[in-house]
Amino acid sequence: MAGCGAALALLVMWSPGLATMIMVLIAVGWLIRRWAPEADRVFIVRLYAVALAARFLIGAALHLWAMYQGKGYLMYGQESFDISGDSAYLSLRGWIIAQTWEGRFDRGALDQGMLEDRTTWWVYPYIWFHYLFGFSQFAVKLFNGLLGALLPLVAYATAKALGGLRSAKISAWLVALFPSTLLWSVTNLKETPTALGLAWVCWTVVRGLQRGVRPSSLLHGLGALGLIWTARPLLLMPVVASLAIGWGIALIVSRPTPVMIGIAALLVMGVLGGLPLSARTSPTQYWPKVVNRVMDELVSRQWGHQLSGGSAYRIYDDVVYPVNDVGRASTFRPRQIVGTLLMGWGYFLFSPVPWRVTSALQAVAMPEVCLWYVLVGCALLGTVHLLWRRCGAVMVLVVPLAVLTTMFAMSTGNMGVAFRHRGMFIPLYLTLSAVGLAAVWERRARHADPLHLV
Repeated sequence: MAGCGAALALLVMWSPGLATMIMVLIAVGWLIRRWAPEADRVFIVRLYAVALAARFLIGAALHLWAMYQGKGYLMYGQESFDISGDSAYLSLRGWIIAQTWEGRFDRGALDQGMLEDRTTWWVYPYIWFHYLFGFSQFAVKLFNGLLGALLPLVAYATAKALGGLRSAKISAWLVALFPSTLLWSVTNLKETPTALGLAWVCWTVVRGLQRGVRPSSLLHGLGALGLIWTARPLLLMPVVASLAIGWGIALIVSRPTPVMIGIAALLVMGVLGGLPLSARTSPTQYWPKVVNRVMDELVSRQWGHQLSGGSAYRIYDDVVYPVNDVGRASTFRPRQIVGTLLMGWGYFLFSPVPWRVTSALQAVAMPEVCLWYVLVGCALLGTVHLLWRRCGAVMVLVVPLAVLTTMFAMSTGNMGVAFRHRGMFIPLYLTLSAVGLAAVWERRARHADPLHLV
């Protein structure tokens, strides 16, 4: 015990930020052990320990490799080493803003766009960390590592509620050790907090459907939505809307009574007719304008990825894109929607493809991609299996996944960006995959039993 205390004291003197993060990780582990259900406590504590250790070791190895290779981001005389330039920039941005708080940098001499950018509030944890502990490149990444280690616990709870204990354990280990969930949780990127927020809010709604809405459910929901809003504010409304739709469909699937179907139909008619009335226009004029406005925004974002070169791709007809970066030659035509959706989903969900590897990074990703193809099929199987059992709660995962996957598929135009953004939804897909794998396992075990026909 004395040796541990001396080691901790030395660590505090050498890196107070790292020492603080390690104590936070230990404290969270103690809370998990304290509050986990007794039947699941041993498994959950081991799961958290393994997930956290994997992230700590891989994060340290990648950080040392980035330092050795000199890979990172340099800004205002300070360099941050990271395997991702965006991750290094986010950490440096937090440090620079912290320096302005301390009066060491003149705000007028800095890039005002960097200081005033409000596209995400996720920079503030890094500002406060650097403000309290100074610039600590590796220690600040452990915050995302903590969130990444919590993801398997949420996946475990969700899969257990949907498909039982075997599904829960498969889901937990898949999410804990899947390469993408590991990779993004050892950087400062926003994919991990967004993934945790999505998984957390979906579990909250699933539990609410099965046990009823309680005060604790509201607290969980607000916490999860707050995490999503902090990391990616633009996703908040699509997430809330898709969860509401999924909740309504779940009630109909679970209890397909005429009353429930009538209530759902009235809600749909109310939305389709109420929004145009609030805008003082007819539905036939309102919805085409909304569709065109949304499509213009999606095409604009997709076009922005074309400028990155490399693994950029197009999913819309050429006439839709800007001419000479000035304006569009044509607007999106609704009849193109089916082909565009299929192409967008294909690139977003399945790129890079094994028969078209064009870089070393894509080659490194191939083992994960091949495993991912199998797991996507298992996710479809798990969804069908749950619907066959009238488990309507699965729609709480399916509808948000369909909506958010479509949004990103229609607005992403670079394979690297698609691979990264896909990481936000992988934990939910893996939860459904675990249900599919467990269903196959149970079916084979049942047929292997010589008494199954009795």
